[in-house]
Amino acid sequence: MNKNNLAITVGLTTFVSLLASPFALSADQGAFSIGDFKGEVEVDLEITHDDNIFRTKLAEESDLIVGLLPTIRLVNENAKRTLSFEYGAESATYRDSDDDDYVSQHFDFEGVSNFGEENKLSFLAGYEIGNEERGTGSSEGAINVGLGVVDGPTEFDDLTAGLLYEYGGDNTRSDFEVGIDYSDLEFK
Repeated sequence: MNKNNLAITVGLTTFVSLLASPFALSADQGAFSIGDFKGEVEVDLEITHDDNIFRTKLAEESDLIVGLLPTIRLVNENAKRTLSFEYGAESATYRDSDDDDYVSQHFDFEGVSNFGEENKLSFLAGYEIGNEERGTGSSEGAINVGLGVVDGPTEFDDLTAGLLYEYGGDNTRSDFEVGIDYSDLEFK
């Protein structure tokens, strides 16, 4: 099984004209502010040729895939804390295999609080409505083209959260960190 990909990625930092009226946009293209939050909109465009989209020796099929990946970030930071929110999406459109088209989305939040120079507490949370391309991840090796075993991307929901405490700095003899993570991954 040969796997040859040719990818062209173009990154654009831009803003949507609809954002111009309700928000104050800075001189930097794609940057804006909402109250104390600074924001940025980024759009990436990927054009990929995949010579074996099913990732199998049987029934190899090639296709051209166009991906659009918009992201919006909001960040509020000062010396004692940082808050950040991010929303992103990934859309993949296959030229010949419409069954493999998908849209994934993610929502992320991060909060960091500094207590003095040596103590830092971080909280992270995220939710993804995602897709695995056919023949990857949980469907790897399960492809049976034409028999309908796996007839498109595998959809999943992933809820994550984490808490991290860090102690240390330039004036301490050692560094210490302890954390806890939670993940709930559910395939549909």
